[in-house]
Amino acid sequence: MRNNKFLKALLAGTLAITLLAGLATPVSAETEIDPEEVTSLTITKEVETTPGTELPSGLNFQFLMRYVSAESGYPTPTPLTPNGVSNVGMVAGPWTPDTGSNDWRIVQELTVPAAGTITSEDLFATTVWPAAGVFTFQLREYIPAGATGTPPCVTTTVGARDEELCFDETIFEVMVWVHRDLEDGTLYIAGISIDAGDGKEENATFTNTFVRRILSNDPSALRLSKTVEGDAANTEADFEFTGTLTSDSDLIEGQTFRAFVYRDGGRTETYHDFVVGTARTFELRHGSELRFESVPVGVGFQFEETEAHGHTPSHVLTVNGDTVTGAANQTASNTGGPHLVGEDGANYAAFTNTLTMAPITGLLADNLPLILVGLAAIGFIGLLAVSRRRRAYEV
Repeated sequence: MRNNKFLKALLAGTLAITLLAGLATPVSAETEIDPEEVTSLTITKEVETTPGTELPSGLNFQFLMRYVSAESGYPTPTPLTPNGVSNVGMVAGPWTPDTGSNDWRIVQELTVPAAGTITSEDLFATTVWPAAGVFTFQLREYIPAGATGTPPCVTTTVGARDEELCFDETIFEVMVWVHRDLEDGTLYIAGISIDAGDGKEENATFTNTFVRRILSNDPSALRLSKTVEGDAANTEADFEFTGTLTSDSDLIEGQTFRAFVYRDGGRTETYHDFVVGTARTFELRHGSELRFESVPVGVGFQFEETEAHGHTPSHVLTVNGDTVTGAANQTASNTGGPHLVGEDGANYAAFTNTLTMAPITGLLADNLPLILVGLAAIGFIGLLAVSRRRRAYEV
């Protein structure tokens, strides 16, 4: 298990589902159930995200189901329309053969945060079984029509941040064995299985991913600035840096993030692409700043100044709004780290180099009194010589 690799939110709730099943393939009440079958299953929702990311409140997921084992008659479900959300073209009334998306019905929704899990008892709590038999259903989560990519994702801009939510495309097959009690004639679930195509399981897990990216105009944007000070400072020199983005998360490992150089308050045409896990060299001069156009919460960063041109380097590092001192491997020219980009405050490395003129020191200062006496003596001798020459001339 990856250490602090993912934040997993287990989302579920108690269900009250009205799902009326129709006729299924008839079987004898004495039919033996596969020993691997169980009478209960659990459906779990997990959301994986990057370290330090807080999931938005009200994150909503919906589950859809359709009945696929109809040979004589079809069940009539009562589809839900939770929170006013349309059944996305799914019609009410009797199910028809497995011919398209209109066969799917929304059967339940879960909202972050929630407690517990969905069980088969919840799922079929109000089902009226018409006969003994094997009933086959399919179960999946709702994927919005605007989702794109593989897996399908939806990106929403909230303020100066992009929030990407990706969905699970798994379709589970749920098989229910219904038997009739030989004594009182009642129907009961004798066995149930769920299968995603790779063998029967007792549980079904739908896994979503959520990544929040901080844009360049957000106060938490990742930045690095360069300033030089001192009466001998070279304001035209290009100072060389090495920067590295890191991550243990599969959600961002190997991705590329672009950073532009800003100068005089505006963005220049100069940019550098940083691949997560690979060091990148770049240059900055006095008064300029490197600013990432987009960077995910939880990505690690480390910067080092590798060429100071005789200046004395220093830096102030702020991570998630807090000033960092004494971090591992941190020196005057190296931020140490990696440090994780946070979403609650500034993520900023301010590098300052200093170069000043050397003061008068050493032998000159130590012998200054003797030098002044010597100069005075030379002056006196010069005046004496001039005076004697003048007298000789007058005689």
